[in-house]
Amino acid sequence: RASEDDAMMQLTNMIKDLEAKQARIVSQKYAAIDYDGSFKPPVMKKFVRNIKNVLESPETGIGAIPDSSFAPTANRALGQLTKFASKYKMKGKKLTHLTVKALETERKRLNNFISTTKDPTDRRALMIIKGEYDTFYNGILEKALATGDDSLLNAIKGARLSQKTYSDLFDPKSILKKGGKIKDEGGIFIQNVLKGDYTPAQVANWVYGNASLGKSFTDKSLQTIKRLEKIFPKGSEGYDVLRDGAFQRLINNSFRRYGDREIFSP
Repeated sequence: RASEDDAMMQLTNMIKDLEAKQARIVSQKYAAIDYDGSFKPPVMKKFVRNIKNVLESPETGIGAIPDSSFAPTANRALGQLTKFASKYKMKGKKLTHLTVKALETERKRLNNFISTTKDPTDRRALMIIKGEYDTFYNGILEKALATGDDSLLNAIKGARLSQKTYSDLFDPKSILKKGGKIKDEGGIFIQNVLKGDYTPAQVANWVYGNASLGKSFTDKSLQTIKRLEKIFPKGSEGYDVLRDGAFQRLINNSFRRYGDREIFSP
């Protein structure tokens, strides 16, 4: 059992290290966008309202709008974005000074909220808010900075691609189909690992399954393995840890107790 726990602890640390590294890459890519001019702000009237609509939906959000008692950090994030948006929708004032720096400041603020939030519902709400903000951010960059400057456009594309890579690896990707929503159990597992919610034994059950917990748990394990194989492709160190853990579980499950003795009986 000890070797299996060690493998799962190593796997957990590798997931956390890779997530932190990829998050740094995303931040560096956005920070490297070399544009210090300003451009006309988009229509901001329904900016926060649109985010709340997504949060309120049971299909795309958390089924409610965060408030001070329910998902309080997400509620604070919405408050900050409301202040941000209000600067660019004042009546009677001509505001044309929205900059990449201003957009990036809000993005960093959202990242800070996420990194310090442990409650799963609050964190999920923040991830949705950030996803909507990134869509808004990238839309502004594409429309406002299409100046013909290839190096600038390539920097924007590189930042967007790094964000997509991060999201594909670490964010839940629930699928909307006729009849309801199919939860991305693999993505949910990764988020919970990053929050430190699982013991090594629980990680092993998620990854390799547990027959005593029934078929539904086995199905979740298949989704988890698929996500982990995306994060740690064949030939990587993480893939080797996954394989070693599977072998160790096979060995552990092959011991049978007979009276005072344990006998290897595969």
